[in-house]
Amino acid sequence: MTIVKNSHKNPCALTITLFAAIFLLAASACKKTEEKTVKCNCSQESACISPDSFTFGYIESSKEFTIQNNGEDTIRLEYDYDWDYVQVIETKSFLAPGEKITPEIHINRKKADQPVINTLLSVEVDNSYTIDLAIEIHISLPENKGIPFDVIDAQYDPAHDRIIMVSSRPEHAVVIYDPEDGTFEKVPLDPEPTCLYYQPETGHVAIGHDAYISYVNLLSMTVEKIIDIPIYVFDIVLSKYSWAYATSTWNTIEAFSVDLENNNIAQSHMASPRSVGEFDYSGDFMYLSQGSSFPGEIEKYDISGGEAVKLDWSGWFHDYPVNGQFWMSQDRRWIFTRGKCVYKTSDYNSTDLKPVKEWEEGHKFDYIYHASSLDKVLVIDRNEYGVYSDDFHLLFYDDAYFNYKGAIKLEAQYPLPPYTNIKFEARFVFAHSYLKKLYVLI
Repeated sequence: MTIVKNSHKNPCALTITLFAAIFLLAASACKKTEEKTVKCNCSQESACISPDSFTFGYIESSKEFTIQNNGEDTIRLEYDYDWDYVQVIETKSFLAPGEKITPEIHINRKKADQPVINTLLSVEVDNSYTIDLAIEIHISLPENKGIPFDVIDAQYDPAHDRIIMVSSRPEHAVVIYDPEDGTFEKVPLDPEPTCLYYQPETGHVAIGHDAYISYVNLLSMTVEKIIDIPIYVFDIVLSKYSWAYATSTWNTIEAFSVDLENNNIAQSHMASPRSVGEFDYSGDFMYLSQGSSFPGEIEKYDISGGEAVKLDWSGWFHDYPVNGQFWMSQDRRWIFTRGKCVYKTSDYNSTDLKPVKEWEEGHKFDYIYHASSLDKVLVIDRNEYGVYSDDFHLLFYDDAYFNYKGAIKLEAQYPLPPYTNIKFEARFVFAHSYLKKLYVLI
């Protein structure tokens, strides 16, 4: 399998690859280009417009421009543009002498059939002369490719730039996808997998099953052991000390700390049903969500000695909900929650697990990934909360102040094979550690 290159060969190109158990989509798009502010020469004309051109990057949907009347008489303005791609929200049609307005240009990409659209916005002044503004719009155009397995759970390995997945069809397996050469490697599994966690410091993967945990060595590509555990494993994390921490489903409130090297398991009261966990930057502490009810909380555990020992908790913040699921930044200093909030982590209890921001954009956050190579936080957003919807978007936030930057709609470009009942659902998003490439699993 090969990575799809940008057809327009733009030096600022970003490749977005969407792939799934049934099909793969690959899209090319241009990264945001800063506008050059143009100082208008108004010696001959009464209307001064700035800037005189616009470039809309792949996530930008609107921009402002200014029109100022530098003449001595009131002027009348009329706008002409291609409604398939452009709409202008103008505030006024008449400008008094010295008056300035800031209309907005809104972009529509739905009818685009090529990677770059070039069009014009024409502003006619008093039926006597026209000022043309050049508009360049960059589009994501998917190309479909198929891969021969489904995806139950997945994790990105930035040290080797590969995606590690577990699959249940057509066979139970750990699958390692190398995006550079497009190859797959597989380690067969016996029980059907439910979840995974890759520990880069040891090169091992812990895989949850119904009443089992598999311990897989990715260096030798072998299953080292399978350990019985008396729960259906909903989520699992694997420490650098080779201890796994497994939580259950709604059927039981049990959770377990498991010493994989010595085959010892200890029942723990560290979690409620459907909890998920992650480690801090040192690997000596674990953060764990508490259930999926609103607003939820996050707890901190010391795992340096093996079995998890509770240290602290975030408290319940109705204005900063967790909603069961969370993800962490690459440097482990920030926690991003399904409830659309950002929490700060710290070595000091007084500043650890403190809410700092609520994201306004989006509806239901299904997956979040910190793309540090792009200075962005990537979010898969589902438009309808609490019900099935195939209306998914990839949202972009900056990773400094977590401000919203734009979105791309994620959608299937051709019908799924008739022998499946799988519906389109964007589930995971990852980014290459240094190349401008994104990967979305469906």
